[in-house]
Amino acid sequence: MREISRPPSETEKSAQTRGRGVEDVSAAPVSHSGTPREAFLCWCEKVTHDAFRRAVSSAPEEQFYDLCRATGVGTKCTSCLLDAEAAYDEAARQPMTRIGTTAAPRRTDRLNAKRTLYAWLDRLSPRAVIPMRGIVPVLAGAGISTTVSVSNSSSRAIGAHSPRFAVQLDLRDADGRSMGSVARTLAPGERLDHEVPPWTDGEGLSTGSCRVSMKALGNGYRGSIRPHFTVKTTRSISCVHSQSNGRRTAFLRTVARPQGETQYLSVVNCEPEAASIQVRATRDGDELMIRRVTIAPLGAMLIELAVPFEQRHSSKPIVAELKSDRRLRTHIVVAAGDPARISLHHI
Repeated sequence: MREISRPPSETEKSAQTRGRGVEDVSAAPVSHSGTPREAFLCWCEKVTHDAFRRAVSSAPEEQFYDLCRATGVGTKCTSCLLDAEAAYDEAARQPMTRIGTTAAPRRTDRLNAKRTLYAWLDRLSPRAVIPMRGIVPVLAGAGISTTVSVSNSSSRAIGAHSPRFAVQLDLRDADGRSMGSVARTLAPGERLDHEVPPWTDGEGLSTGSCRVSMKALGNGYRGSIRPHFTVKTTRSISCVHSQSNGRRTAFLRTVARPQGETQYLSVVNCEPEAASIQVRATRDGDELMIRRVTIAPLGAMLIELAVPFEQRHSSKPIVAELKSDRRLRTHIVVAAGDPARISLHHI
């Protein structure tokens, strides 16, 4: 598929969607006064949640970012991409009749070609049992929940090539103390969704971590069961996949948030020794903040990217650099409304 380096025009989007069998949501009538505010998924392109779900169902074989380019979702400010990813995942699992549309013809020729390719790669690859691990942050607070999800499934293009998996979730608070564990065996096609119980009654945001261990109980593993975690509030949902190997450095390019929004670095210490961390934020080479902290062994922390008030109105980018003597998993978190909305992504 041709890559689009700029947001497509309305005419281009209509032509692209008609050519691929994707429902043209950009042409759907939208009433600025009659449509509830929460109905919109993408405010820049005025695409509603229902319209995006219909687009997913009309082209079940399309990849997420191809659908975004076709509909315009996430092609401008990109702030809706996390919600769009969650909507895509949810719509792809629902029967077509539940969202008021009919299934599009499946692209069996392309699907068979992919399966042939992966079957050939399978024959070349050793069938070995490989343990896998992932680390995700846990956010908690009033009206906030974190759910860790692990699926024993393969891509539709690969087919069912997976054995059973032994899955264990180890939960820890900000100080690295164990807050319990969950163990389960997943057969092919099964899924584990575990909502982490809150371990604090305090106001605002608190943090912790979940370590996910997965071990195949037989050979023949082909596919991906990378865990995801979902953070929900009363007005938002963010879904992000986990990462296995931590890094000692992180680099972020961002901008000052408007009043009422706060940016944090969510940091999880991957190692059983305390981690010394330095966070430095600059703009045009001028230092805006520098902070040095220590995170407990296997602990976690939210580090606010505090920008001086007089610097908040500048549109110039801010560069944040994190350095540590231990391996860390780092995410960017934007919270607003104490916090009615949370958006996050890995760095």
